[in-house]
Amino acid sequence: MNLRRPSKGWILLGLFLSAGCSLFTPDPPPLFPVDLCLRSAPDAQLYRGKVTTLYVRVYPLDLADAFNSTDVGQLLADPAPQLAGAAGLPQSRTLSPGGEAKLVFEAPAGAPYGSIGIVAGYYDLKGLAKKVVKTEELRTGSCYTVEFGPSGITGGAPAPTPVEEE
Repeated sequence: MNLRRPSKGWILLGLFLSAGCSLFTPDPPPLFPVDLCLRSAPDAQLYRGKVTTLYVRVYPLDLADAFNSTDVGQLLADPAPQLAGAAGLPQSRTLSPGGEAKLVFEAPAGAPYGSIGIVAGYYDLKGLAKKVVKTEELRTGSCYTVEFGPSGITGGAPAPTPVEEE
């Protein structure tokens, strides 16, 4: 039986074609920077029957355990507590009734982190005051919006980017 060995040219062509397919696959979009939009309902914060501002703080986190086990009051205290598993400094905003704010998170020294922790200071909490969002959920191409309503943090979803506050 006469079996011919494939020529070197055919082998190289096969290798080139098989490797060429992987050369043209697009890289996934970069995870950082990520945009987080905060949106307050007009009646999100009531104090003695009047609408008022809502204080929100957002922590970049490598691990969420310390954030989840820390009391809301401690997370909102000034200065901000040093949390085990924190990946940088938290950002804080005071939202007016019906107001919006945009936060941008970078990866410190190019080291991405796994999640962000969001905490809101309600006078009379009727729902969720803390929420952890994985950074991979923030990779949407638009601003990931977290909404604050009268019953606490009510959601998070991709939404159009609001006007930036200065």
